[in-house]
Amino acid sequence: MSTLLWLLLPVAALSGWWAARRDLLQQRQQTKPIPGHYLKGINYLLNEQPDKAIDLFVNIVDLDADTVETYIVLGNLMRRRGEVERAIRLHQSLIARPNLDTQSKADALLELARDYLKAGMFDRAKNLLRGVLDTESHQLEALNHLREIYEQEKEWHDAIKNARLIERHGGGLQQHLVAQYYCELGELALSGAHGKDGENEAHAHARKALGFNPACARAHLMLGDITSRQDDHHAAIRHYGEAYQKRPAFAPVIIQRLQSAYRKLGDMDGFHHFLSGVQNEQHTLFPALSLLESISRDRRGAELEDIFESAFQSNPSSLVLLREYIEAITENRVATDQQSLRTVLGVLDRYLAGRPTHECSNCQFQVHSLFWQCPSCQQWDTLQAVEPYAEKVPQQHYLV
Repeated sequence: MSTLLWLLLPVAALSGWWAARRDLLQQRQQTKPIPGHYLKGINYLLNEQPDKAIDLFVNIVDLDADTVETYIVLGNLMRRRGEVERAIRLHQSLIARPNLDTQSKADALLELARDYLKAGMFDRAKNLLRGVLDTESHQLEALNHLREIYEQEKEWHDAIKNARLIERHGGGLQQHLVAQYYCELGELALSGAHGKDGENEAHAHARKALGFNPACARAHLMLGDITSRQDDHHAAIRHYGEAYQKRPAFAPVIIQRLQSAYRKLGDMDGFHHFLSGVQNEQHTLFPALSLLESISRDRRGAELEDIFESAFQSNPSSLVLLREYIEAITENRVATDQQSLRTVLGVLDRYLAGRPTHECSNCQFQVHSLFWQCPSCQQWDTLQAVEPYAEKVPQQHYLV
């Protein structure tokens, strides 16, 4: 038995070697050699000769998955480097191939649309993106690119339809965007020379915006502006109050409108009551500053002192509040050195002049006026009033 086993061992070893060699030969037969023109194109890229690389890839006759991927990657690289014309040329040559499969064509259409979008050629980009939708591939990406175009071209009706399509394709709820689009339509109606018809149209758009997003402060602001135009100041005050309750961050814009509406009604006591209420509820500084300004005009000295005391308790390090306090002292001739106080006021004014008034909660981009769409990240309803008025100075500890 042992003799037989020793005789079979060489046979088993030879069989194993033969099987391994056969598998290796099969793998070599299945593996495609890397084409010489492909390696040559890569070499052009490594040597920073993109034009030669493009010419080479464009003239490649046989397309396979690797070649198509090369086109896509190379075009993306060029677009990111700002070489949009080269990217367009490369992707156009790919789409022109008659033997391109459906998926590869959809990929190429999307990339060429991105090239046109980058170049600002919106009409061509839109046509290609609609072609991508017909291929039933990359639909959500195409819809999001179309959204960008509609917003930039202010095609708000198309933007609304597009937002609903994004929802159907699993892109998440778009109600807040649709509300902003309706507000844009409302502002267009108000700015046009339509008179009463324009106000009615804007009113309808604002109501539609609230139907999609009941928390849309911008829509309430628009309704307040419309009713104010119509001299219905009670309704305007109601809408402005709703806007403030939903977005206190818009206080500088809202309170200014509220003050105008109360003044037209001859009810400044009502305005002071509103400001006192929101200050006590939210402990924000802007209502206190507005109250100070309004009461200063009425010259109520004792009430001024109480408001300053309350405001300093909530905002002990506010530079704007300090400026208002110094100004009040100066106007009432309490200070012993008027010139020195006015010098301090000048320094504070110069400091505050360069401070931004609004900041995007999404990307922290800061601007000096309110935009409903952030100029930096293009998100809607994200700009909030920053309060240099309530800047907190870090506590310093000194050794005595």
